[in-house]
Amino acid sequence: MSLKDNKQLTTKEKILKASLKLFSENGYKGATLKKIALEAGVTEMTVFRIFETKEKIYEEIMGTFKSSLPILRSYIEKEATFVLEEDLKEISKLFYNQLLDNAQIMMIIFKEKDIKSIISDKSLLEMRYLFENYFDKLKEKGKIREDVNSEILTFSFLSSTLGSFLTRQRFFDFPVPPQDELIEAMVPILARGIKS
Repeated sequence: MSLKDNKQLTTKEKILKASLKLFSENGYKGATLKKIALEAGVTEMTVFRIFETKEKIYEEIMGTFKSSLPILRSYIEKEATFVLEEDLKEISKLFYNQLLDNAQIMMIIFKEKDIKSIISDKSLLEMRYLFENYFDKLKEKGKIREDVNSEILTFSFLSSTLGSFLTRQRFFDFPVPPQDELIEAMVPILARGIKS
């Protein structure tokens, strides 16, 4: 979504910005066309004229989602050094920054289980296999222990970053260290547990 000043936004952009805010705060079902119009500073008829349905607004917003998969795949396939801590720190930062770039959309996805999600089962499987293959290569290179389960390691590693992201998004007053400090502390702990 564009970060232009609200006065410079087109009517369509104002509606999308208002919808994104309301969907992320109240969920898809909790954001009515009337509330969207009020938040955008336009009439309900204007929203209907431009988008026709709330579903079409949702689809356009979800179309702005930037998957972290291409960035993570590019790093792992082209830039990974197979120096365990160095790679895991960089991957954590890349993943976290992509979550931040999609923060409001991620909150919509976590609030709404029964509407179409842009995170497909296929992309989740691709993410899983990308990391499992990376960890398997680390095993082959003797960087991590052979008995480490790559599937469980993938889940643990990704969920720790996702968990800190969600904590920051949902619990604003909860004292969480800055993300860079968390990564710097978390990765060595994880690495110690899996190194050969």
